[in-house]
Amino acid sequence: MTDKALVLIDDLYEQYHLENYQDEGLKFSKMLKSEKAPYFLRVLRKFHLSSFLPFKKIWFAEWVKYIQQFQIIILGDAGNTFNVVKYIKKRSPNKRVIVWYRNSVYSSVNPNGIDREKCELWTFDKKDSLLYEMNYNPQFYIPSSIYIERETEYDAFFIGKDKGRLDALLNLEHELKKRGLKTKFCIVNYNSEYMTYNLVLENISKSKVLIDIQASWQEGITLRPLEALFYKKKLITNNKNIYEYNFYNKNNVFILGKDSIDNIENFIKSPYIDIDQKIIDGYTEKGWANRFKKN
Repeated sequence: MTDKALVLIDDLYEQYHLENYQDEGLKFSKMLKSEKAPYFLRVLRKFHLSSFLPFKKIWFAEWVKYIQQFQIIILGDAGNTFNVVKYIKKRSPNKRVIVWYRNSVYSSVNPNGIDREKCELWTFDKKDSLLYEMNYNPQFYIPSSIYIERETEYDAFFIGKDKGRLDALLNLEHELKKRGLKTKFCIVNYNSEYMTYNLVLENISKSKVLIDIQASWQEGITLRPLEALFYKKKLITNNKNIYEYNFYNKNNVFILGKDSIDNIENFIKSPYIDIDQKIIDGYTEKGWANRFKKN
């Protein structure tokens, strides 16, 4: 399909270095001029965008100048997204507008209150897709150009906030340490400060295994499994549905609560098995965008 897609997801920029990214009918742009504006300005912006007042485009990034070049507009589930959807549909009613939830509904906007005549609703989470009758499209990943492989320092690495997972994380770290394995568990605001994504990548490169402990309300895969896939790292996860994904290989993925904890040391020490490149390509930004176009 030749339809060109424009993606407006602000919070991917630091992670993926997406400024002015464009390739084969796919372009990424920030949705708003500045996501990190002062609080009073963000309040004013939200009020203006949700009002009937004119001149809303003063808040928007460069995409307003070239949006007519694109047939499909894809937005992430941010706080101002649905006001932007209304703006786009009012001026370009024939464009296909998609809101893709890259967060669980639990921590985002309830889709039951969204006007589905203005936009299609998609989600990365299979459970949410069934509960809220949304289309399904999993996460994607863009390997970083600054990533370099380093000498291994850690058997297992975790980075993330508590999110109700603290006990599970500490218990897992204890299990690994008592087997003589070297760990680095960075639990933000517990034993670690915020970590830039460049530093996250540096720690990934120094680790054999990445740890993925999902919150209880989430079923879709997070970025950790995709980082493991693209950088050829093993994965320890509590996502019991991960075996349904085509990249799953029991030699590379250890499922907590399903695989025997007594085998975890052998799992970590055994070599990584390469995954077919065609499978990996399905989780790139192009593979992700093509799933929208095929629908």
